[in-house]
Amino acid sequence: MTRDSTRRGAGSLLVAGATALALVASCGDGSKPSPVPSTPTVASFTATPPTISPGGSSTLAWSVTGADAISIDPGIGVVAGSSVTVTPAVTTTYVLTATNTAGSTTAQATVTVQAPPAKPVIASFTASPSTIPPGASSTLAWSVTGADTIEIDQGIGQVAGSKWSVFPAVTTTYTLTATNSAGSSTAQATVTVQPPPAHPVIASFTATPPTIPPGGSATLAWSVTGADTIEIDPGIGTVTGGSVSVSPAVTTAYTLVATNVAGSSLAHATVTVSAWIGKAPLPTPRADLAAVAWNGKIYALAGSKPDELAPLATVEMYDPVADTWTSRASTSTARDGLAGVECGGLVYALGGASGSGLLNSLEAYDPLTDTWTARAPMATFRHFPGAAVANGKIYAMGGWGGSNLATVEEYDPGADAWVPRAAMPEARHAFFAATVNGKVYVVGGAAGVSLVPAATVLEYDPVANTWATKAPMATARFYLAGAVLDGKIYALGGNDGVSWSASVEVYDPATNAWTSSVPMPSGRVEFAAAAVGGKVYAIGGTSDRGPLVEEFWPP
Repeated sequence: MTRDSTRRGAGSLLVAGATALALVASCGDGSKPSPVPSTPTVASFTATPPTISPGGSSTLAWSVTGADAISIDPGIGVVAGSSVTVTPAVTTTYVLTATNTAGSTTAQATVTVQAPPAKPVIASFTASPSTIPPGASSTLAWSVTGADTIEIDQGIGQVAGSKWSVFPAVTTTYTLTATNSAGSSTAQATVTVQPPPAHPVIASFTATPPTIPPGGSATLAWSVTGADTIEIDPGIGTVTGGSVSVSPAVTTAYTLVATNVAGSSLAHATVTVSAWIGKAPLPTPRADLAAVAWNGKIYALAGSKPDELAPLATVEMYDPVADTWTSRASTSTARDGLAGVECGGLVYALGGASGSGLLNSLEAYDPLTDTWTARAPMATFRHFPGAAVANGKIYAMGGWGGSNLATVEEYDPGADAWVPRAAMPEARHAFFAATVNGKVYVVGGAAGVSLVPAATVLEYDPVANTWATKAPMATARFYLAGAVLDGKIYALGGNDGVSWSASVEVYDPATNAWTSSVPMPSGRVEFAAAAVGGKVYAIGGTSDRGPLVEEFWPP
């Protein structure tokens, strides 16, 4: 026997031996051998439907054998039967696990949750050009994805393509609406329609001052927007800036013409050339007052409110340069129908009437100390007298004392005493008196017993204490006012017995002649006048325009 055969023999004996042992073991108790256990069988695990919409449900179904327990993850746990309904919010893969003593078997089923449909996307919606003139067009253009329909409001409706031409008459905002099953998206584009070009706007066109004396000047000023050119007629032409100075020889109406492509706008301003210029009015309107000039200022003394019988003590000072009024100390006694003069740097108020009756009192005002001092009274009570100064003395003449007066008194400020002087040839009141070259002149008034308006002029010589009759005015009148300028006497306004007069006459004592001058703007009575700086001022009184203050520039 060889080594290989011995090895084969030994192997055979081993197999046989094992077989014999097995047979002995299996036959020892006379029973059959037990089968080896197997894991569960998952024949199927499905999701129906496998795809759902958000909020929808699917049925998980399975066919499993040999399982002691079945569970499904996630979120379901142990199940019985062969199906279960699930409603996942998102796509979910479910794992079924079938288990027995031999182990576990798994299977998977996925439920896909469709994403919600998206609204259309409007990448752009534009108007080109975005600004147009009236009557022009603009193109609306858009870029949109995911839309089933596209609509544009403002009467356009459903559109296709990617652009649309529009012709709005006014500024218009267009809204594009893109729609699909998920909903709508919107976008807006505005087409601005420029308004038609507007005419220039003239905010103001003024002349300052509006009234000038002959040879004077005024400033034309304007505020204009939207003009390409500005012209002023007559005689000025094209202008720039905001003002220009003019010196018309006569009253002139200026026209400003502002022009642009839309047309022209006009405005007007008049410069009145007049010898009479309106000035700052009296703070206290009044009539029957006195006005006295001293040191370049004018003092308006007492008086009464127009149409009232209540005398005033008010004193106000006018500065012609500044055109302003300032309150000063009141007179000691309220009075109207008084006379006023300046003598030796003091202002005197004399006569008149108070609320209790006629007055003969005299009081002196010191402008430097702004105080009044009582002085010796006149011998005669006088309402609407005349007063003048000559040779350092004050002369009180005429007036009303229950009847017209002709008496004359002379006051010496140094002695504080009155003495009688020669009476006037004719009694009168409501006149004015003025001094030229040492002579006193009485002009107009209500004369005689019948109180008729007087045109007469009387000249008094204080040295000779005599009266002479001079050339009469052209217009008889009372309640007039007067002033002396450059050696001439100016007679202003008054009542001519029929109406309020606006007449201005100028008397030259050197020639004993009257000439007419530029009349006042309207008739005026019961006012006062004074001359300062080469001009005559009419102050207060009664007129159809109220108690004005006006400056006269003699021609």
